[in-house]
Amino acid sequence: MSAAAVILACGTGKRTMTQNSTVMVHEGSAFEVGKTSDVIKGADHMKKLQTNINRILGDVTKKTQDFWEEVSKQDTYLTAEECLEYGIVDEIV
Repeated sequence: MSAAAVILACGTGKRTMTQNSTVMVHEGSAFEVGKTSDVIKGADHMKKLQTNINRILGDVTKKTQDFWEEVSKQDTYLTAEECLEYGIVDEIV
């Protein structure tokens, strides 16, 4: 569900979702194993990706990048009404 927020928010034309839909936003995660240097490298990459996703969501919604950083710190389930309020969608059908 988490990729749905970015895909939906970045849609072109009229972005819609149904009344009973839910979108989840969360911090990126990776399951790195191996040498410490590889784990650190993977974590650094994931942090850059998360920053970029928060920037993208900030650019295409009515909220700031800092808002999305705070929201994504934990699993956050958004109703259709919240998605509309947050600028992820333009209309609920």
